Parts: sequence; structure tokens; C-alpha cells
Amino acid sequence: MLPELLNIKKLKTRTVITILLLLGISFLGFRNYLFFHSAVELYTIVIFFCITILASNAYSIAPENIDPFYDFMGVASFFIGVFHVIHALAYKGMGVFPGATANLPTQLYIISRYMLSLSLLGASIFAAKKLKSGLLVLIYSCLTVILLLSVFYWGIFPDCYVEGQGLTIFKISSEYVICIIFLVVVAYLYLKRDNFHPMVLRHTYNAIAFAIAGELMFTLYIGVYDYFNMLGHLLHVISALYLYRGLVKTCFADPITALFSELSEKNEELESQTLELQRINNRLEQEIEEKSQIQRELTTSKNLYQGLFHNLLDGFSYNKLIYDKNGVAVDYVFLEVNEAFAKFYGWKRNDMIGKRATEVFPDEAQVWIPLFEKVAKEGTNIRVKHHFTEKNKWITITSFSPETNYFVTIVTDVTDLKRSWETNLA
Repeated sequence: MLPELLNIKKLKTRTVITILLLLGISFLGFRNYLFFHSAVELYTIVIFFCITILASNAYSIAPENIDPFYDFMGVASFFIGVFHVIHALAYKGMGVFPGATANLPTQLYIISRYMLSLSLLGASIFAAKKLKSGLLVLIYSCLTVILLLSVFYWGIFPDCYVEGQGLTIFKISSEYVICIIFLVVVAYLYLKRDNFHPMVLRHTYNAIAFAIAGELMFTLYIGVYDYFNMLGHLLHVISALYLYRGLVKTCFADPITALFSELSEKNEELESQTLELQRINNRLEQEIEEKSQIQRELTTSKNLYQGLFHNLLDGFSYNKLIYDKNGVAVDYVFLEVNEAFAKFYGWKRNDMIGKRATEVFPDEAQVWIPLFEKVAKEGTNIRVKHHFTEKNKWITITSFSPETNYFVTIVTDVTDLKRSWETNLA
């Protein structure tokens, strides 16, 4: 809501400034008409040249942003501006062309108006075809040279003003013909309105309305310093301003507004993505911290386990059964043993790991393999007392299976305990 109010405020400010400027120029018309005419023409010339400059720059920077209608009018406006320059210099009282009468500037004026009306018609018809700018420049250059030669060199261009008599039939009829061309442009734009940007239609309609009003004023004046002549010039300035505003609005203001709107959306999207990335980063940091804590706990548990494992007084072994081709357990291998287990059987720990039971105690192994097979397959727990004849020791063996085909044995030497118990009984 606020941006719309600001845009309305800016539009009102520009309108007020334009009205004040035109009123100031009009005041000059009553005081010094030649100065008024020069000021109005200079203003009009600047507008047409600005249209050319802006259109050419819009095309060179981003061809897709320039509306084809204004691409055409950008070329035409330069040559229309050229005729306005010569018209202003040739105006009665300027003294640039010695011996020239009021007919010369009137001829140049008619040429510029024909060129404007036909250019608007051409821009409307050929906008969809997107004629190449180079081709348009060539056509307008040739046409401009021919028209200037017809006025200054060949002298074949029809008279438009006769001193003491006023406007000629050709001049007045040309004004109406130009108005008809303008109306044809309006009709064509209306029929093909779906092919044109709404701003093109809006500003072109306004430009043509003021142009037609100006042409009608130019059919009424008698002298070149006449009041109707002055009013016609003012209306043509407003007409040119609408063409200029249409170009700026269509090819610059709207694309730039759209660009900033897109940038704003992208910025909001980027901020949203940044926040999401921040949340993800925070979550990752939290997960990393949790995993680090788990890792520390695992390390502590590992150290505790290794300390307990290696310092355990009882023998401990982790084993895997070995089967024959018929699926019958025939041996088992020591995957891990502690120092107490290896020492009990008279081995070094590192030498015992990877050895088979039949290699360590061949006679005893045949007794234990079927029992440990049952533990490993069925997941049962056993605890048995056994006399180890080779060492003449009594032991208790506890066994359980953490997973299929694997089992753990814990060997406890109870020889001293048994002898003490037998001594007490005796």
C-alpha cells in the first residue's frame, strides 16, 4: 500500500512540474513568441532525441527488454527530431536561412508530422515482425535526404504557407490527413491490443489524442505568431512527453521494478535458505557433539573392557566353530584369549590367537567340541567342573554363545578350593 501511495505522489509531483513548466513557456509566448517557439521546439527536440538514446541503450543492454514498438520509434524519433531542429532554425525571425519565408518552417513542420504519424503506424504494423534497426536507419536516412532535397534543392515540395494569405489548401488538408493516420493507428492498436503491452497502448493513445488536438489547432491559425499556433505547439509537447513516458515505463521502469522485485524475492529465499542451513548446521553440530560423547564413552568402555579383559584372573577365550563338509563341528579356533587363559594352558597369548583347539590340547578338544557345538548352535549356557589331567588341575568351565557358531569360554582354576574343601572333610 505504501509503495503505491509513493508512486501516486511522485506522479502528481511530475504532473505539477510539467504543468508549471508549460504555463511558464506559455507566458513566454505572450511576451516573446520567437523565444517561446525556440524553447518549445528545443524541449520537443530533446524529448525525441531522448527517446532515440533510451531505446538504443535499452536494446544494446537487454534486447529482450525493449518493446518492438519503441524499438521502431527509437529510430524514427531521431529523424523526426532532425526535422524539428531544422524547423526551429528556419522559423520566421531566426535568420538562419536568409531570404526564407514562413513557408519553409511550415513545410518542415508538415514533413515532421507526416513522419511521426506514419512512423506510429509503421511501429504498430511491423512491431510483431521486429524489423532490424539497421534496415530502419537506412530507410529513414534515404527518406530524410530525399525530403530535404525536395525542400531545399529541387523546390518541389508543395507550399504550406503564403505570406499575406495564410495556410495553403495542402497544409490544411495535410493536417486532416495526418489526423486520419493517427486515428488509423488508434484503430489498429485497438484491434491488435492483445499483441501490445498495456502501457504501450495507454501512452500511445494519450500521445495521439494530444497530437490530433494540436493538428486541429494548426488548421486555425493565420499568422505564425498566432495564439492557435502557440496552443498547437504546447499540445505537441505533451504528445511527445507521452511517447517518452511510454518508453520509460515499458522498457525501463517496469523491467527494473520486476528485476528488483525478483531480487527481493531471491533475497528472501536466500535468507530463508540461510536460516534453514543454520538450523541444519546447528543440528549437525549437536549430532557431532552427541557422537563425540558416544565415542568418548565407547573409548572409555573399550579401555575399561581391555583393562578388565587383560587383568582378569580367570581364563577367557572367544572362539569360532569349524565344520566339515557335512556340517559337523570338528574343531574350533581361538579368536581372542586373555593372558590368564594362555598361561593356564602354557602358551603365550599372541601365539595362541588363531590356533585351533586340536593344536593346543588335542586330547581335551575332542571332549569339548560336541558340547561347545550345542552351545553355539542352540544359544544355551553351560557350567561344568572338569579335571584337567595334563596339569592335574580342577577347573570350572562356563560357556555361552553371543551369536551363532561363536562361543565364549571362561576357565576358573578351582584346584586349591577343592583341596581345601577335601582337607576340611578329612
